[in-house]
Amino acid sequence: TLTNDTLDAFEQKFCPEIILLKALYRFLKTEGFPIDSGWWKSLSKENKCRAKILLTTPLAEFEDNLDLKSTLTLHKLLCKWARKETELKIKDIS
Repeated sequence: TLTNDTLDAFEQKFCPEIILLKALYRFLKTEGFPIDSGWWKSLSKENKCRAKILLTTPLAEFEDNLDLKSTLTLHKLLCKWARKETELKIKDIS
């Protein structure tokens, strides 16, 4: 389901940076990694607010003026956490 949802989002031309963040978050959570007690708690208050918006807002509701820098920062932090806490080898997006 996650793969289909992710590929559908790319096909609909939603923001790829948000798609990747949401897909990675959902994958880690679905696979039982302690995302909420690990990564989430490591975020600053500001990043938690941004992450909550990015992870809970449907892709179709994002506007063109989205702050991509925040999205990339959160993706980088999630990748860093996953590399440290799991055996997954996830690369950051440039």
